[in-house]
Amino acid sequence: MRPSAVSRDHLGVARGGASGAWNGARAVGTALPVRTVAGDDKAVITPLCHIRPGDILVINAFGYDGRAVIGDNLAQRLTVFGAVGAVVDG
Repeated sequence: MRPSAVSRDHLGVARGGASGAWNGARAVGTALPVRTVAGDDKAVITPLCHIRPGDILVINAFGYDGRAVIGDNLAQRLTVFGAVGAVVDG
């Protein structure tokens, strides 16, 4: 879905529709929000130094699915830093 096609409310926040990576996926923790655009890897890497054990990285990439926002290597780094999960819109 192109960014222009993503439905948004009056605050510019993407609407729901996210689903777990697998059936029954659950995570509980403190949200660490990140706002980014496709291709801005630094916006996702920089918060690593702010992660505390139990945090969930919440990445708003405005629903863009033309390029990966997070991959295996970054997901592993999140785990090493103590994050319990990630929610990615994009």
